[in-house]
Amino acid sequence: GFPVTIYREGKEMLKDCQEIVKSYILAGGETKDWYKSVVQSVGTQGDTYTHHTRVSTFAALFSIGLQVGNPEDLATAGLFHDIGLGELPEELQYKSYESMTRDEKELWAMHPAISVKVLKMKKIIVPLIGFEAIEQHHERYDGSGYPRAIMPPKLKPESLILAMAAYRDW
Repeated sequence: GFPVTIYREGKEMLKDCQEIVKSYILAGGETKDWYKSVVQSVGTQGDTYTHHTRVSTFAALFSIGLQVGNPEDLATAGLFHDIGLGELPEELQYKSYESMTRDEKELWAMHPAISVKVLKMKKIIVPLIGFEAIEQHHERYDGSGYPRAIMPPKLKPESLILAMAAYRDW
Protein backbone atom coordinates (compact mmCIF):
# COMPACT_ATOMS: atom_id res chain seq x y z
CA GLY A 1 0.00 0.00 0.00
CA PHE A 2 0.79 3.64 0.51
CA PRO A 3 3.69 3.33 3.04
CA VAL A 4 5.45 0.73 0.87
CA THR A 5 5.24 3.06 -2.15
CA ILE A 6 6.69 5.96 -0.15
CA TYR A 7 9.45 3.69 1.16
CA ARG A 8 10.36 2.51 -2.35
CA GLU A 9 10.32 6.05 -3.76
CA GLY A 10 12.40 7.31 -0.85
CA LYS A 11 14.88 4.48 -1.27
CA GLU A 12 15.17 5.24 -5.00
CA MET A 13 15.65 8.96 -4.31
CA LEU A 14 18.33 8.11 -1.76
CA LYS A 15 20.12 5.96 -4.32
CA ASP A 16 19.98 8.84 -6.82
CA CYS A 17 21.30 11.27 -4.20
CA GLN A 18 24.14 8.90 -3.38
CA GLU A 19 25.16 8.70 -7.03
CA ILE A 20 24.89 12.46 -7.42
CA VAL A 21 27.07 13.14 -4.42
CA LYS A 22 29.64 10.48 -5.35
CA SER A 23 29.90 11.86 -8.87
CA TYR A 24 30.13 15.44 -7.60
CA ILE A 25 32.91 14.65 -5.16
CA LEU A 26 34.80 12.42 -7.60
CA ALA A 27 34.59 15.16 -10.23
CA GLY A 28 36.32 17.54 -7.84
CA GLY A 29 33.19 19.60 -7.27
CA GLU A 30 32.37 20.43 -10.88
CA THR A 31 28.71 21.05 -11.49
CA LYS A 32 27.14 18.55 -13.89
CA ASP A 33 23.89 18.64 -15.85
CA TRP A 34 22.33 15.96 -13.64
CA TYR A 35 22.93 18.08 -10.57
CA LYS A 36 21.15 20.99 -12.23
CA SER A 37 18.25 18.68 -13.02
CA VAL A 38 17.90 17.67 -9.37
CA VAL A 39 17.90 21.27 -8.23
CA GLN A 40 15.43 22.27 -10.92
CA SER A 41 13.06 19.62 -9.60
CA VAL A 42 13.04 21.25 -6.15
CA GLY A 43 13.54 24.82 -7.31
CA THR A 44 15.88 27.51 -6.06
CA GLN A 45 13.43 30.28 -5.30
CA GLY A 46 12.46 31.05 -1.78
CA ASP A 47 13.27 32.97 1.32
CA THR A 48 16.02 32.42 3.86
CA TYR A 49 13.92 29.87 5.74
CA THR A 50 13.36 27.87 2.55
CA HIS A 51 17.09 27.94 1.81
CA HIS A 52 18.00 26.72 5.29
CA THR A 53 15.44 23.93 5.31
CA ARG A 54 16.54 22.84 1.83
CA VAL A 55 20.21 22.82 2.89
CA SER A 56 19.32 20.88 6.03
CA THR A 57 17.38 18.28 4.04
CA PHE A 58 19.99 17.91 1.30
CA ALA A 59 22.84 17.66 3.81
CA ALA A 60 21.05 14.86 5.67
CA LEU A 61 20.19 13.02 2.44
CA PHE A 62 23.71 13.35 1.11
CA SER A 63 25.09 12.10 4.44
CA ILE A 64 22.82 9.07 4.29
CA GLY A 65 23.54 8.43 0.63
CA LEU A 66 27.31 8.64 1.06
CA GLN A 67 27.30 7.06 4.51
CA VAL A 68 29.51 9.93 5.68
CA GLY A 69 28.91 11.64 8.97
CA ASN A 70 25.74 11.68 10.99
CA PRO A 71 22.67 12.85 9.03
CA GLU A 72 21.20 14.55 12.11
CA ASP A 73 24.43 16.48 12.73
CA LEU A 74 24.51 17.64 9.12
CA ALA A 75 20.81 18.54 9.18
CA THR A 76 21.45 20.69 12.25
CA ALA A 77 24.46 22.34 10.59
CA GLY A 78 22.33 22.99 7.50
CA LEU A 79 19.69 24.79 9.52
CA PHE A 80 22.24 27.10 11.15
CA HIS A 81 25.03 27.41 8.56
CA ASP A 82 24.27 31.04 7.66
CA ILE A 83 22.93 32.37 10.97
CA GLY A 84 25.96 34.68 11.14
CA LEU A 85 24.73 36.59 8.09
CA GLY A 86 22.24 38.27 10.38
CA GLU A 87 25.15 40.02 12.08
CA LEU A 88 26.37 41.59 8.83
CA PRO A 89 25.06 44.94 7.53
CA GLU A 90 21.64 44.39 5.95
CA GLU A 91 22.66 45.71 2.52
CA LEU A 92 25.43 43.09 2.41
CA GLN A 93 23.12 40.22 3.32
CA TYR A 94 21.24 40.44 0.01
CA LYS A 95 24.04 41.53 -2.29
CA SER A 96 25.47 39.07 -4.79
CA TYR A 97 29.00 37.97 -3.99
CA GLU A 98 30.17 38.96 -7.48
CA SER A 99 29.06 42.56 -7.01
CA MET A 100 30.75 43.00 -3.62
CA THR A 101 33.83 45.13 -3.15
CA ARG A 102 37.01 43.54 -1.82
CA ASP A 103 36.26 44.85 1.69
CA GLU A 104 32.69 43.55 1.53
CA LYS A 105 33.93 40.12 0.45
CA GLU A 106 36.33 40.05 3.40
CA LEU A 107 33.47 40.87 5.75
CA TRP A 108 31.20 38.32 4.05
CA ALA A 109 33.90 35.65 4.39
CA MET A 110 33.67 36.02 8.16
CA HIS A 111 30.04 34.86 8.35
CA PRO A 112 30.82 31.15 8.92
CA ALA A 113 32.91 31.98 12.00
CA ILE A 114 30.28 34.49 13.10
CA SER A 115 27.64 31.75 12.74
CA VAL A 116 29.57 29.50 15.13
CA LYS A 117 30.09 32.39 17.56
CA VAL A 118 26.35 33.23 17.57
CA LEU A 119 25.39 29.58 18.12
CA LYS A 120 27.80 29.25 21.05
CA MET A 121 26.74 32.58 22.54
CA LYS A 122 23.08 31.56 22.40
CA LYS A 123 24.03 28.11 23.77
CA ILE A 124 22.39 26.31 20.87
CA ILE A 125 23.39 22.68 21.01
CA VAL A 126 25.30 21.73 17.89
CA PRO A 127 27.70 18.77 17.75
CA LEU A 128 31.39 19.58 17.25
CA ILE A 129 31.36 18.28 13.66
CA GLY A 130 28.38 20.56 13.02
CA PHE A 131 30.39 23.57 14.16
CA GLU A 132 33.30 22.47 11.96
CA ALA A 133 31.03 21.98 8.94
CA ILE A 134 29.46 25.41 9.46
CA GLU A 135 32.89 27.05 9.77
CA GLN A 136 34.11 25.30 6.61
CA HIS A 137 31.01 25.41 4.39
CA HIS A 138 32.62 27.87 1.95
CA GLU A 139 35.91 26.00 1.79
CA ARG A 140 36.57 23.91 -1.32
CA TYR A 141 38.32 20.60 -1.90
CA ASP A 142 41.01 22.25 -4.05
CA GLY A 143 41.77 24.97 -1.49
CA SER A 144 40.02 27.73 -3.46
CA GLY A 145 37.41 28.42 -0.79
CA TYR A 146 37.27 30.89 2.06
CA PRO A 147 37.93 32.12 4.67
CA ARG A 148 41.07 29.98 5.19
CA ALA A 149 41.56 28.20 1.83
CA ILE A 150 42.04 24.86 3.59
CA MET A 151 42.14 21.46 1.94
CA PRO A 152 41.81 17.88 3.13
CA PRO A 153 42.74 16.49 5.60
CA LYS A 154 41.93 19.68 7.55
CA LEU A 155 38.78 20.09 5.46
CA LYS A 156 36.22 17.68 6.86
CA PRO A 157 34.13 15.47 4.53
CA GLU A 158 31.03 16.69 6.38
CA SER A 159 31.98 20.25 5.42
CA LEU A 160 32.06 19.27 1.75
CA ILE A 161 28.62 17.69 2.07
CA LEU A 162 27.26 20.84 3.72
CA ALA A 163 28.96 23.01 1.08
CA MET A 164 27.34 21.05 -1.71
CA ALA A 165 23.95 21.13 0.00
CA ALA A 166 24.26 24.91 0.45
CA TYR A 167 25.52 25.65 -3.05
CA ARG A 168 23.30 28.43 -4.46
CA ASP A 169 24.53 28.84 -8.05
CA TRP A 170 23.17 25.63 -9.57
